[in-house]
Amino acid sequence: MIHTFDRKEVERTTSMPQVLDDDERPLSYAITIGPVADLVIANDQVSPDGFIKSAVLAGGTLPGPIITGQKVRLFCVYKLSMILRAFEGDTFKINVTDHLNDETMLTSTSIHWHGLFQRHSSQMDGAAFVTQCPISPGHSFLYEFNAGDQVGTHWYHSHYGVQYCDGLRGALIIYDPQDPYHFWYDIDDESTVITLMDW
Repeated sequence: MIHTFDRKEVERTTSMPQVLDDDERPLSYAITIGPVADLVIANDQVSPDGFIKSAVLAGGTLPGPIITGQKVRLFCVYKLSMILRAFEGDTFKINVTDHLNDETMLTSTSIHWHGLFQRHSSQMDGAAFVTQCPISPGHSFLYEFNAGDQVGTHWYHSHYGVQYCDGLRGALIIYDPQDPYHFWYDIDDESTVITLMDW
């Protein structure tokens, strides 16, 4: 079960990140999306240490939503005495839209998928001015890649300026449906992810 906090509970606690906006939706710190999703990057005010600061947020939360997917599995198909190899699993399709408008910060952005090898998809690595131009305000970019046989907990973050220090980061989890150690885990889901950050 994922605990959600109402605004009054969050406002009484300065040790938890809080997004300071006027809507009435509950704040949740285990929002999960993916592997196919839209991710809006926007500015907002946060106070993770009790002092209000402008931030760059993915999906309106600090840290950003957890992106999940499944490991790709290789299997063989036999047809007319030939072995055809095929892959199954998730292809990540994350459409990142830039709604940044705080002129005191960078208003373009990019997302790097930290720890993923990007085999056959290096153009999706998200390193600004290396593998792509930054996404300009009001525009979007579709990151489409397959993580292959990589599994585990990774993270995504901006690869432009200091935006990841200003809040643009989150966890990326690739589950292995055939994990040989799954019986060791009491709970292995998005509610057990711990994200540390120095503010």
